[in-house]
Amino acid sequence: TISLTRIPFLTTEVTDCSNLDKYFSNNFIFVKNHNKNKDLLDLYLLTLCKYFIVSPSTFSWWGAWLSKR
Repeated sequence: TISLTRIPFLTTEVTDCSNLDKYFSNNFIFVKNHNKNKDLLDLYLLTLCKYFIVSPSTFSWWGAWLSKR
């Protein structure tokens, strides 16, 4: 079984996801990153995840592939 503790949503369309938190439990985290190194930090956060549902993009694929879990 998969023990779900926290599920991050990383997206470039934060405004589209901002109202989704009312539909999900507290296990879901909508990452709003406004750092100047946003892409690098998002990629790093992806590599810390254990399971992935990736979008059809090379960015999310690399995050999953580089994960050490």
